[in-house]
Amino acid sequence: MNIKNYIEEIRNRISILDLESQEKELNEIEKKINEELAIGLTEEQILKNYPVDNQVLTILKKHGINTDFIGQNKTKTKDKFNQLFNMFYKLLDIMAKNDFKANIKIIGDLLILVVLICLLDIPFILIRNLGDSLIQYINVPYMYNIWGIIINILYIIVAILIFLNIFPKWFKNLKPTPKKAKKVNVAKLGEDLTSISLNDISQDKEVKKE
Repeated sequence: MNIKNYIEEIRNRISILDLESQEKELNEIEKKINEELAIGLTEEQILKNYPVDNQVLTILKKHGINTDFIGQNKTKTKDKFNQLFNMFYKLLDIMAKNDFKANIKIIGDLLILVVLICLLDIPFILIRNLGDSLIQYINVPYMYNIWGIIINILYIIVAILIFLNIFPKWFKNLKPTPKKAKKVNVAKLGEDLTSISLNDISQDKEVKKE
């Protein structure tokens, strides 16, 4: 990472502040960096002495932002995605070990979950239609597309959040159903072996007579 990327990274992570505060803080950081460069430090040394995380936390705390809350939210979101990834991996592993009948049931459950997520779109369609009627009443045609985009984004966000919450719970107790081994009819196998042995003996006797 160079100085430019370093500054941009901090800018992105303090975007919760107003633009004036962002620029003020970034100017102070750039000033400090220039001072460090002037006394002979390299970019690598400066970036090591002033990690991005420390700079961001200092700035946010300075402006009264609850950094603990931000950290908790990021951790929870990361944990959710990790949990979802682990569940997908576990599901694929279980399906690889399952018999055909058990896999059909899992696929059926997944289809039910997808259908439920699709049905979730119904309230958003009703809200969109209501908004369209209002837009038509106040005669602002260009708002149709904007309103539609807003509703679609809201639906996608809600659908993802619900999927993240439901999927791990739905399949967390899933266990592999071992493939059934084919049953061997011992009695029939014994008869077949006996039959083969008798045939071999008969053939041997016929060969000896000749």
